[in-house]
Amino acid sequence: MAADIITFPTHVLNSDGDDLELVISFEIDGQASDDNIDAADLSLIVLDYGEPSVEFNFDDPVIMPSQIEITISDIEMELFDYFFLNEDAAKNALVEINLNSSLDFSGNVIEDSIEFDYSNRVVTFSVSPPTDKIKDQPIWNNDETTPTWQDPFSDYPLYQPSGAWCFKMWFYLNKIFKIGTGQNYAESDIIIKHSWDYRTSGTPATVGLADLYWYHQLLTFFSQQWGVNSLVEFLDYLAFNTNSMIGMLNVDTPFLVQLYRYDGTDLQTLNKVQSHIVAYEHGIKNYFRLENFSNFTVNRTWTAGNLNFSDDKSDRKTVMDMFIENTIGGGVWTCYFFGTSLGTNPSTILTSDGTTLNITGVRNPDTDGTTWTADSGKMTADQQYYFRSDPANTIIHRITAEGIDYDFFKNFTLNGYKFQIIGWKKKYTQNLTEFKCINLGAVT
Repeated sequence: MAADIITFPTHVLNSDGDDLELVISFEIDGQASDDNIDAADLSLIVLDYGEPSVEFNFDDPVIMPSQIEITISDIEMELFDYFFLNEDAAKNALVEINLNSSLDFSGNVIEDSIEFDYSNRVVTFSVSPPTDKIKDQPIWNNDETTPTWQDPFSDYPLYQPSGAWCFKMWFYLNKIFKIGTGQNYAESDIIIKHSWDYRTSGTPATVGLADLYWYHQLLTFFSQQWGVNSLVEFLDYLAFNTNSMIGMLNVDTPFLVQLYRYDGTDLQTLNKVQSHIVAYEHGIKNYFRLENFSNFTVNRTWTAGNLNFSDDKSDRKTVMDMFIENTIGGGVWTCYFFGTSLGTNPSTILTSDGTTLNITGVRNPDTDGTTWTADSGKMTADQQYYFRSDPANTIIHRITAEGIDYDFFKNFTLNGYKFQIIGWKKKYTQNLTEFKCINLGAVT
Protein backbone atom coordinates (compact mmCIF):
# COMPACT_ATOMS: atom_id res chain seq x y z
CA MET A 1 0.00 0.00 0.00
CA ALA A 2 1.30 3.44 -0.91
CA ALA A 3 1.84 6.17 1.67
CA ASP A 4 2.07 9.89 2.22
CA ILE A 5 5.60 10.30 3.61
CA ILE A 6 6.04 13.53 5.58
CA THR A 7 9.69 14.45 6.21
CA PHE A 8 10.51 17.18 8.72
CA PRO A 9 13.48 19.55 8.38
CA THR A 10 16.70 18.39 10.01
CA HIS A 11 17.06 19.78 13.52
CA VAL A 12 20.63 20.50 14.70
CA LEU A 13 20.93 19.63 18.39
CA ASN A 14 24.33 20.90 19.49
CA SER A 15 27.63 22.46 18.54
CA ASP A 16 28.97 19.02 17.60
CA GLY A 17 26.57 19.02 14.66
CA ASP A 18 24.37 16.12 15.83
CA ASP A 19 21.03 16.32 14.07
CA LEU A 20 17.58 14.70 14.15
CA GLU A 21 15.13 14.04 11.35
CA LEU A 22 11.51 12.97 11.91
CA VAL A 23 9.60 11.05 9.22
CA ILE A 24 5.89 10.14 9.46
CA SER A 25 4.36 7.79 6.89
CA PHE A 26 0.57 7.45 6.55
CA GLU A 27 -0.59 4.50 4.46
CA ILE A 28 -3.38 5.72 2.16
CA ASP A 29 -6.01 3.25 1.02
CA GLY A 30 -6.39 3.27 -2.77
CA GLN A 31 -3.31 5.42 -3.40
CA ALA A 32 -1.20 4.13 -6.30
CA SER A 33 2.26 5.42 -5.32
CA ASP A 34 4.13 7.07 -2.46
CA ASP A 35 3.83 10.83 -2.14
CA ASN A 36 6.84 12.57 -0.51
CA ILE A 37 5.82 15.70 1.38
CA ASP A 38 7.95 18.40 3.02
CA ALA A 39 6.62 19.10 6.52
CA ALA A 40 7.57 22.75 6.14
CA ASP A 41 5.07 23.04 3.30
CA LEU A 42 2.37 21.97 5.78
CA SER A 43 3.61 24.40 8.46
CA LEU A 44 4.40 21.48 10.79
CA ILE A 45 6.99 22.02 13.53
CA VAL A 46 8.25 19.43 16.03
CA LEU A 47 7.93 20.69 19.61
CA ASP A 48 9.07 17.51 21.37
CA TYR A 49 10.70 14.43 19.87
CA GLY A 50 10.12 12.32 22.96
CA GLU A 51 12.69 10.42 25.02
CA PRO A 52 13.44 6.91 23.70
CA SER A 53 14.87 4.54 26.27
CA VAL A 54 15.92 0.94 26.80
CA GLU A 55 16.75 -0.62 30.15
CA PHE A 56 18.00 -4.00 31.36
CA ASN A 57 16.54 -5.51 34.52
CA PHE A 58 18.14 -8.53 36.15
CA ASP A 59 14.74 -10.10 36.71
CA ASP A 60 13.62 -9.32 33.15
CA PRO A 61 16.70 -9.63 30.90
CA VAL A 62 14.98 -8.96 27.57
CA ILE A 63 15.43 -5.34 26.46
CA MET A 64 12.93 -3.65 24.18
CA PRO A 65 12.60 0.03 23.21
CA SER A 66 10.08 2.00 25.23
CA GLN A 67 7.14 4.00 23.91
CA ILE A 68 7.73 7.68 23.30
CA GLU A 69 5.44 10.70 23.08
CA ILE A 70 5.81 13.23 20.24
CA THR A 71 4.33 16.73 20.14
CA ILE A 72 3.95 18.72 16.90
CA SER A 73 2.65 22.22 16.16
CA ASP A 74 -0.10 21.85 13.53
CA ILE A 75 -1.23 25.40 12.75
CA GLU A 76 -2.86 24.47 9.44
CA MET A 77 -4.48 21.33 10.97
CA GLU A 78 -2.83 19.09 8.38
CA LEU A 79 -2.09 16.26 10.81
CA PHE A 80 -5.53 16.78 12.29
CA ASP A 81 -6.90 15.95 8.86
CA TYR A 82 -4.83 12.74 8.57
CA PHE A 83 -5.74 11.57 12.06
CA PHE A 84 -9.39 12.61 12.37
CA LEU A 85 -10.91 13.39 8.95
CA ASN A 86 -9.22 11.40 6.20
CA GLU A 87 -10.91 8.00 6.27
CA ASP A 88 -8.41 6.55 3.77
CA ALA A 89 -5.38 7.33 5.97
CA ALA A 90 -4.21 4.63 8.40
CA LYS A 91 -4.08 6.16 11.87
CA ASN A 92 -1.24 3.92 13.08
CA ALA A 93 1.29 5.83 10.98
CA LEU A 94 4.92 4.67 10.89
CA VAL A 95 7.22 7.08 12.74
CA GLU A 96 11.00 7.11 12.26
CA ILE A 97 13.59 9.25 14.02
CA ASN A 98 17.01 9.42 12.37
CA LEU A 99 20.06 10.55 14.35
CA ASN A 100 22.90 11.74 12.12
CA SER A 101 21.21 9.98 9.16
CA SER A 102 20.97 6.61 10.96
CA LEU A 103 17.75 5.15 12.35
CA ASP A 104 17.58 5.78 16.10
CA PHE A 105 13.93 4.95 16.85
CA SER A 106 10.90 3.69 14.96
CA GLY A 107 7.40 2.56 15.73
CA ASN A 108 3.73 3.03 15.01
CA VAL A 109 1.33 5.63 16.34
CA ILE A 110 -0.96 4.25 19.05
CA GLU A 111 -4.41 5.24 17.88
CA ASP A 112 -6.00 5.81 21.29
CA SER A 113 -3.13 8.14 22.27
CA ILE A 114 -3.78 10.73 19.53
CA GLU A 115 -4.85 14.10 20.95
CA PHE A 116 -5.42 17.45 19.24
CA ASP A 117 -5.50 20.73 21.18
CA TYR A 118 -7.75 23.14 19.24
CA SER A 119 -6.70 26.18 21.29
CA ASN A 120 -3.00 25.81 20.55
CA ARG A 121 -3.22 23.79 17.32
CA VAL A 122 -0.94 21.10 18.73
CA VAL A 123 -1.14 17.34 18.15
CA THR A 124 0.33 14.82 20.58
CA PHE A 125 0.61 11.05 20.13
CA SER A 126 2.51 8.06 21.51
CA VAL A 127 4.60 5.76 19.36
CA SER A 128 5.13 2.09 20.15
CA PRO A 129 7.98 0.05 18.65
CA PRO A 130 6.81 -3.03 16.70
CA THR A 131 8.87 -5.25 18.99
CA ASP A 132 5.91 -5.22 21.41
CA LYS A 133 4.46 -8.00 19.24
CA ILE A 134 7.15 -10.38 20.48
CA LYS A 135 5.88 -10.12 24.04
CA ASP A 136 2.42 -11.21 22.95
CA GLN A 137 3.39 -13.99 20.54
CA PRO A 138 2.20 -17.35 22.00
CA ILE A 139 3.94 -20.56 21.09
CA TRP A 140 2.37 -23.23 23.24
CA ASN A 141 -1.27 -23.04 24.26
CA ASN A 142 -1.83 -25.14 27.39
CA ASP A 143 -5.41 -23.94 27.80
CA GLU A 144 -6.76 -26.19 25.11
CA THR A 145 -7.93 -29.74 25.77
CA THR A 146 -5.32 -30.88 23.28
CA PRO A 147 -2.51 -28.32 23.49
CA THR A 148 -1.31 -26.95 20.19
CA TRP A 149 1.94 -25.25 19.35
CA GLN A 150 3.65 -23.38 16.58
CA ASP A 151 7.35 -23.82 15.96
CA PRO A 152 8.84 -20.44 14.93
CA PHE A 153 12.01 -22.11 13.65
CA SER A 154 10.49 -24.70 11.33
CA ASP A 155 12.39 -23.61 8.23
CA TYR A 156 14.73 -25.57 6.05
CA PRO A 157 17.83 -26.42 8.11
CA LEU A 158 21.11 -24.65 7.56
CA TYR A 159 22.95 -27.76 8.69
CA GLN A 160 21.57 -31.18 9.48
CA PRO A 161 23.80 -33.75 11.24
CA SER A 162 22.15 -37.04 12.24
CA GLY A 163 18.74 -35.79 11.16
CA ALA A 164 18.67 -32.94 13.69
CA TRP A 165 18.22 -29.31 12.75
CA CYS A 166 21.05 -26.95 13.65
CA PHE A 167 21.29 -23.19 13.44
CA LYS A 168 23.68 -20.49 14.52
CA MET A 169 22.56 -18.13 17.27
CA TRP A 170 21.88 -15.27 14.87
CA PHE A 171 19.31 -17.40 13.04
CA TYR A 172 17.22 -17.94 16.19
CA LEU A 173 17.36 -14.22 16.98
CA ASN A 174 16.45 -13.36 13.40
CA LYS A 175 13.36 -15.57 13.46
CA ILE A 176 12.15 -14.17 16.78
CA PHE A 177 12.67 -10.49 16.05
CA LYS A 178 11.32 -10.86 12.53
CA ILE A 179 7.95 -11.72 14.07
CA GLY A 180 7.94 -8.33 15.77
CA THR A 181 9.42 -6.15 13.06
CA GLY A 182 8.71 -7.92 9.79
CA GLN A 183 12.37 -7.56 8.83
CA ASN A 184 14.53 -10.47 7.74
CA TYR A 185 17.98 -9.99 9.32
CA ALA A 186 21.27 -11.19 7.89
CA GLU A 187 23.98 -12.58 10.16
CA SER A 188 25.88 -9.28 9.90
CA ASP A 189 22.82 -7.32 11.07
CA ILE A 190 22.67 -8.98 14.50
CA ILE A 191 25.13 -7.84 17.15
CA ILE A 192 26.57 -10.66 19.27
CA LYS A 193 29.25 -9.71 21.79
CA HIS A 194 30.14 -12.66 24.00
CA SER A 195 33.57 -13.71 25.22
CA TRP A 196 33.04 -17.29 26.45
CA ASP A 197 35.34 -19.83 24.81
CA TYR A 198 33.99 -23.22 23.75
CA ARG A 199 36.66 -25.94 23.50
CA THR A 200 36.36 -28.24 20.53
CA SER A 201 37.50 -31.75 19.70
CA GLY A 202 39.75 -30.55 16.88
CA THR A 203 40.71 -27.45 14.92
CA PRO A 204 40.00 -24.66 15.65
CA ALA A 205 40.67 -25.45 19.30
CA THR A 206 38.14 -22.90 20.54
CA VAL A 207 35.15 -21.08 19.09
CA GLY A 208 32.83 -18.36 20.33
CA LEU A 209 29.14 -18.55 21.05
CA ALA A 210 28.25 -16.91 17.74
CA ASP A 211 30.03 -19.69 15.79
CA LEU A 212 28.25 -22.64 17.37
CA TYR A 213 25.50 -24.52 15.60
CA TRP A 214 22.80 -25.17 18.20
CA TYR A 215 20.53 -28.17 17.96
CA HIS A 216 16.83 -27.70 17.45
CA GLN A 217 14.76 -30.86 17.95
CA LEU A 218 11.12 -30.77 16.92
CA LEU A 219 8.45 -31.48 19.55
CA THR A 220 10.71 -30.53 22.44
CA PHE A 221 11.81 -26.98 21.73
CA PHE A 222 8.64 -25.46 23.16
CA SER A 223 6.96 -28.21 25.13
CA GLN A 224 4.77 -28.90 28.11
CA GLN A 225 7.84 -30.28 29.88
CA TRP A 226 9.57 -26.94 29.78
CA GLY A 227 6.58 -24.64 30.17
CA VAL A 228 7.82 -21.99 27.74
CA ASN A 229 4.74 -20.49 26.15
CA SER A 230 6.00 -17.45 24.27
CA LEU A 231 8.95 -16.06 22.38
CA VAL A 232 9.85 -13.59 25.09
CA GLU A 233 10.03 -16.45 27.63
CA PHE A 234 12.43 -18.25 25.32
CA LEU A 235 14.59 -15.12 25.18
CA ASP A 236 14.50 -14.93 28.99
CA TYR A 237 15.89 -18.45 29.23
CA LEU A 238 18.49 -17.82 26.56
CA ALA A 239 19.69 -14.67 28.33
CA PHE A 240 19.93 -16.45 31.68
CA ASN A 241 21.77 -19.47 30.27
CA THR A 242 24.39 -17.29 28.56
CA ASN A 243 24.54 -14.60 31.28
CA SER A 244 23.55 -12.01 28.70
CA MET A 245 21.10 -9.26 27.90
CA ILE A 246 19.08 -9.75 24.72
CA GLY A 247 16.87 -7.34 22.85
CA MET A 248 16.70 -4.50 20.36
CA LEU A 249 17.74 -0.86 20.41
CA ASN A 250 15.49 -0.26 17.41
CA VAL A 251 14.15 -2.33 14.54
CA ASP A 252 17.58 -2.32 12.87
CA THR A 253 19.57 -3.47 15.90
CA PRO A 254 18.88 -6.90 17.46
CA PHE A 255 21.57 -7.99 19.91
CA LEU A 256 22.90 -10.51 22.42
CA VAL A 257 25.56 -9.01 24.70
CA GLN A 258 27.26 -10.71 27.62
CA LEU A 259 26.87 -9.02 30.99
CA TYR A 260 29.99 -7.86 32.88
CA ARG A 261 31.97 -7.83 29.63
CA TYR A 262 34.79 -5.32 29.08
CA ASP A 263 36.60 -4.60 25.84
CA GLY A 264 39.40 -2.15 26.47
CA THR A 265 40.34 -2.06 22.78
CA ASP A 266 37.10 -0.38 21.69
CA LEU A 267 36.13 2.33 24.18
CA GLN A 268 34.07 5.49 23.90
CA THR A 269 34.40 8.74 25.83
CA LEU A 270 31.56 10.51 27.59
CA ASN A 271 31.09 14.22 27.13
CA LYS A 272 30.73 16.45 30.19
CA VAL A 273 29.09 14.51 33.06
CA GLN A 274 26.26 16.42 34.69
CA SER A 275 25.31 13.95 37.40
CA HIS A 276 26.43 10.60 38.82
CA ILE A 277 24.18 8.66 41.22
CA VAL A 278 25.00 5.30 42.82
CA ALA A 279 22.31 3.03 44.26
CA TYR A 280 21.56 -0.58 45.14
CA GLU A 281 18.96 -1.72 42.66
CA HIS A 282 18.60 -5.47 43.03
CA GLY A 283 19.33 -8.01 45.75
CA ILE A 284 22.14 -10.50 45.91
CA LYS A 285 21.58 -14.18 45.12
CA ASN A 286 23.21 -16.76 47.38
CA TYR A 287 22.12 -19.87 45.55
CA PHE A 288 21.44 -21.02 42.01
CA ARG A 289 19.95 -24.34 41.02
CA LEU A 290 19.49 -25.33 37.40
CA GLU A 291 17.29 -28.26 36.46
CA ASN A 292 17.30 -30.29 33.27
CA PHE A 293 14.06 -32.03 32.31
CA SER A 294 13.53 -35.26 30.41
CA ASN A 295 10.00 -36.62 29.94
CA PHE A 296 8.62 -34.33 32.66
CA THR A 297 11.25 -35.51 35.18
CA VAL A 298 14.25 -33.64 36.55
CA ASN A 299 17.15 -35.86 35.60
CA ARG A 300 20.12 -33.52 36.14
CA THR A 301 20.74 -30.57 38.41
CA TRP A 302 23.58 -28.10 38.82
CA THR A 303 24.02 -25.81 41.82
CA ALA A 304 26.23 -22.95 42.91
CA GLY A 305 26.24 -21.26 46.33
CA ASN A 306 24.50 -22.51 49.45
CA LEU A 307 21.09 -22.61 51.12
CA ASN A 308 22.31 -21.66 54.61
CA PHE A 309 20.12 -18.63 55.11
CA SER A 310 16.83 -17.96 56.85
CA ASP A 311 13.44 -18.32 55.22
CA ASP A 312 12.96 -14.57 55.06
CA LYS A 313 15.89 -14.45 52.65
CA SER A 314 14.25 -16.86 50.21
CA ASP A 315 14.33 -14.16 47.54
CA ARG A 316 18.07 -14.78 47.41
CA LYS A 317 17.48 -18.17 45.80
CA THR A 318 16.95 -18.77 42.09
CA VAL A 319 15.74 -22.06 40.64
CA MET A 320 15.83 -22.07 36.86
CA ASP A 321 15.27 -24.65 34.14
CA MET A 322 18.15 -25.57 31.88
CA PHE A 323 17.44 -26.36 28.25
CA ILE A 324 15.71 -29.73 27.95
CA GLU A 325 17.17 -33.08 27.11
CA ASN A 326 15.13 -34.89 24.49
CA THR A 327 15.18 -38.64 25.16
CA ILE A 328 13.14 -39.33 22.04
CA GLY A 329 15.82 -40.75 19.79
CA GLY A 330 18.43 -40.29 22.50
CA GLY A 331 19.45 -36.77 21.49
CA VAL A 332 19.90 -33.56 23.41
CA TRP A 333 19.79 -30.07 22.01
CA THR A 334 20.47 -26.31 22.03
CA CYS A 335 23.19 -24.92 24.27
CA TYR A 336 22.92 -27.81 26.70
CA PHE A 337 25.85 -30.23 26.81
CA PHE A 338 27.52 -32.33 29.49
CA GLY A 339 30.57 -34.47 30.07
CA THR A 340 33.66 -34.54 27.91
CA SER A 341 32.64 -37.07 25.27
CA LEU A 342 29.78 -35.78 23.17
CA GLY A 343 29.62 -37.87 20.03
CA THR A 344 27.10 -36.11 17.80
CA ASN A 345 25.27 -34.45 20.69
CA PRO A 346 23.99 -30.90 20.79
CA SER A 347 26.88 -28.53 20.69
CA THR A 348 28.11 -29.70 17.33
CA ILE A 349 29.76 -27.02 15.24
CA LEU A 350 30.57 -26.92 11.56
CA THR A 351 33.78 -25.25 10.42
CA SER A 352 34.18 -23.37 7.17
CA ASP A 353 35.70 -26.41 5.46
CA GLY A 354 32.78 -28.62 6.51
CA THR A 355 34.53 -30.41 9.39
CA THR A 356 32.21 -31.47 12.23
CA LEU A 357 33.60 -30.87 15.72
CA ASN A 358 32.19 -31.48 19.19
CA ILE A 359 32.30 -29.20 22.23
CA THR A 360 34.24 -30.55 25.21
CA GLY A 361 34.19 -27.59 27.57
CA VAL A 362 33.45 -23.94 28.14
CA ARG A 363 35.08 -21.08 30.06
CA ASN A 364 34.82 -17.34 30.64
CA PRO A 365 38.40 -16.05 30.30
CA ASP A 366 37.56 -13.07 32.53
CA THR A 367 36.63 -15.27 35.51
CA ASP A 368 37.95 -18.77 34.82
CA GLY A 369 41.38 -18.10 33.36
CA THR A 370 42.44 -21.35 31.72
CA THR A 371 40.04 -23.62 33.67
CA TRP A 372 37.42 -25.43 31.61
CA THR A 373 33.95 -26.51 32.74
CA ALA A 374 32.61 -29.68 31.15
CA ASP A 375 28.91 -29.10 31.85
CA SER A 376 27.05 -26.17 30.37
CA GLY A 377 24.58 -26.31 33.27
CA LYS A 378 27.38 -25.97 35.80
CA MET A 379 28.88 -23.13 33.78
CA THR A 380 25.62 -21.18 33.88
CA ALA A 381 25.11 -21.76 37.61
CA ASP A 382 28.70 -20.77 38.41
CA GLN A 383 28.60 -17.64 36.27
CA GLN A 384 25.31 -16.45 37.73
CA TYR A 385 26.57 -17.07 41.27
CA TYR A 386 29.96 -15.42 40.60
CA PHE A 387 28.35 -12.13 39.66
CA ARG A 388 25.04 -12.11 41.54
CA SER A 389 26.39 -13.17 44.95
CA ASP A 390 28.76 -10.20 45.20
CA PRO A 391 27.07 -7.15 46.80
CA ALA A 392 29.32 -4.89 44.69
CA ASN A 393 27.58 -6.20 41.58
CA THR A 394 24.16 -5.13 42.84
CA ILE A 395 25.18 -1.47 42.59
CA ILE A 396 23.85 0.51 39.65
CA HIS A 397 25.41 3.77 38.45
CA ARG A 398 23.10 6.33 36.84
CA ILE A 399 25.18 8.83 34.90
CA THR A 400 23.89 11.79 32.91
CA ALA A 401 26.23 13.16 30.23
CA GLU A 402 25.94 15.74 27.50
CA GLY A 403 25.39 14.47 23.97
CA ILE A 404 23.14 11.80 22.49
CA ASP A 405 25.29 10.04 19.86
CA TYR A 406 26.75 7.18 21.93
CA ASP A 407 27.28 3.47 21.24
CA PHE A 408 25.21 1.24 23.54
CA PHE A 409 27.63 -1.67 23.08
CA LYS A 410 30.91 0.07 23.88
CA ASN A 411 32.42 0.37 27.35
CA PHE A 412 33.72 3.62 28.80
CA THR A 413 35.91 4.62 31.71
CA LEU A 414 35.18 7.32 34.27
CA ASN A 415 37.26 8.45 37.26
CA GLY A 416 39.53 5.42 36.92
CA TYR A 417 36.77 2.79 36.69
CA LYS A 418 35.37 0.65 33.86
CA PHE A 419 31.65 0.70 33.02
CA GLN A 420 29.21 -1.29 30.90
CA ILE A 421 25.99 0.35 29.67
CA ILE A 422 22.84 -1.67 30.42
CA GLY A 423 20.28 1.04 29.77
CA TRP A 424 19.80 4.61 28.63
CA LYS A 425 17.30 7.39 28.00
CA LYS A 426 17.98 9.96 25.30
CA LYS A 427 16.72 13.46 26.00
CA TYR A 428 16.83 14.78 22.45
CA THR A 429 15.78 18.37 23.05
CA GLN A 430 18.11 18.73 26.06
CA ASN A 431 21.06 17.08 24.30
CA LEU A 432 21.53 14.69 27.24
CA THR A 433 21.82 10.93 27.69
CA GLU A 434 20.98 9.25 31.00
CA PHE A 435 22.97 6.02 31.34
CA LYS A 436 22.26 3.00 33.52
CA CYS A 437 25.60 1.24 34.07
CA ILE A 438 27.39 -1.46 36.02
CA ASN A 439 30.90 -0.91 37.40
CA LEU A 440 33.39 -3.50 36.14
CA GLY A 441 36.19 -2.49 38.49
CA ALA A 442 39.22 -0.25 38.43
CA VAL A 443 41.18 0.38 35.25
CA THR A 444 44.45 -1.53 35.48
